[in-house]
Amino acid sequence: FVEQASGRRQYRIGFTVVRLAGSTTATLDLARHGQDICDALAMTTGETTNLAVLGGPQAINVVEAQGSSSVALQTWVGQSSPAHATSSGKVLLSALTAAELRKTLPRKLPQYTEHTITDFDALVTDLATITERGWAIAEEELEVGLVAFAAPVHDQAGRVVSALSVSGPRYRLDPDDAPDLADSIMRSAAELSARFGYHGSRK
Repeated sequence: FVEQASGRRQYRIGFTVVRLAGSTTATLDLARHGQDICDALAMTTGETTNLAVLGGPQAINVVEAQGSSSVALQTWVGQSSPAHATSSGKVLLSALTAAELRKTLPRKLPQYTEHTITDFDALVTDLATITERGWAIAEEELEVGLVAFAAPVHDQAGRVVSALSVSGPRYRLDPDDAPDLADSIMRSAAELSARFGYHGSRK
């Protein structure tokens, strides 16, 4: 999944992720262009930032930057998380049709906390909201105490190719502050999208 690049904490995605994501050059370019976007967002927010792509029912992290508030030493690059329980995953799923969703997700959505969305129709409703407002939030849906926000990254054709996220503990990432943080993430995602030739309007 991961190949170490120059620098102690610099990584790039391997060809396994490329295969899972169903792309080649575009996915590699995402890792190349996305690192400085993640770095800048991590510096601004103080929290861990990630770029993820969809691999089946999983969101796979391909780029990471740790903020000044982060105490984690491990990297999440190359690791996958259930898409329906993460902000990045929900952004990526929101770009799929209902038929594609049913084909991608398991018939029974696994539950990880009491906040995990396990009902398919409820998830579809949440994804519609994400599409409308332009960002997603996962409030303790994968891990108790973990909150994450994400926004879509588009390619030249307007397709959602990745999700840019910021995650951290609830005591630092208050969901009540969602509008301001989401706006910052959407600006960064729009900047990365522009590098791929997308200049559509940002919600």
